[in-house]
Amino acid sequence: MCPQGHEGTRMQQPTLEYPKDLGLHLGGEWVTCGRDERPVLNPATGQTLGNLPLASDADLDHAIACAELGFRQWRSTAPAARAATLSKAARLLNERTEALATAATLEQGKPMAESRAEANYVASPTRFYVQENVYDRFLEAFLAKTETVRLGSGVDEMTTMGPVANSRRIDAMEMLVADARNVGARVAVGGERDESARGLFYRPTVLAHVPIAARAMNEEPFGPMALINSFRTVEEAVEQANRLPYGLAAFAFTENGRRQLFLQENVECGLLGINTLALSAVDAPFGGVKESGHGSEDGPEGLEAFLVTKTVHQG
Repeated sequence: MCPQGHEGTRMQQPTLEYPKDLGLHLGGEWVTCGRDERPVLNPATGQTLGNLPLASDADLDHAIACAELGFRQWRSTAPAARAATLSKAARLLNERTEALATAATLEQGKPMAESRAEANYVASPTRFYVQENVYDRFLEAFLAKTETVRLGSGVDEMTTMGPVANSRRIDAMEMLVADARNVGARVAVGGERDESARGLFYRPTVLAHVPIAARAMNEEPFGPMALINSFRTVEEAVEQANRLPYGLAAFAFTENGRRQLFLQENVECGLLGINTLALSAVDAPFGGVKESGHGSEDGPEGLEAFLVTKTVHQG
């Protein structure tokens, strides 16, 4: 039987193919045997999809040597030829979107729609700070939306949230929820594993009025959890947002122009969306600050990590 949906209905899984022979691609050749292996599990069913060969120290040394050789060839390749190679790679990725999305969903549990969009960024907010005058209305609307989440296997097109990636995340979610309860947070919805399903399903969880001492307020849960607290002034909200050592993305919604400028200048993050959830553009840098990353992808800034600065003084 397939996992049960959040609304209590059984879902049928279409038959999707997973690659038969997993291997390592080293120096232009596939290595599929003669290595220690690790099973690849489908988190929605617990079934083994295949066995992945693990690279040895010698494999890593060989891969580095091949990369160094490849780079010497690549740097002397004409720009037009490089462009043709990159364009071909992009075309092949687009042509194989469905196969790649299928593999990602079977391995990770995410819905197919999300896997098909895997070329996009991943920036998912966890902690929400809501102005105290609208806090109750926001929480009520957020809970109503959470109740519509369809929990199930990612290969079912009706699914809007799949399982967590591995059993460690189930353990982490249970620990974080228990800890939050112990320090006084209210579990507004969820907060438990979906026992009706055989996979690694954890119900969408919303914690309200979460004390700052809760571990979930200080660690990334990497699970289906939202923490919603109130604030009185924007300065207070920014102080809370900046106190952690993480700084990938932040989102703010306000119609006040002065507050928008204040947020731009004071929120410590690599990406800031004001009145929008769209953060990714090929011509703009994408990256975090503090412990959320070093350097950027995309935009002119994204090329800096691939360049060597050389100053030449000639008499």
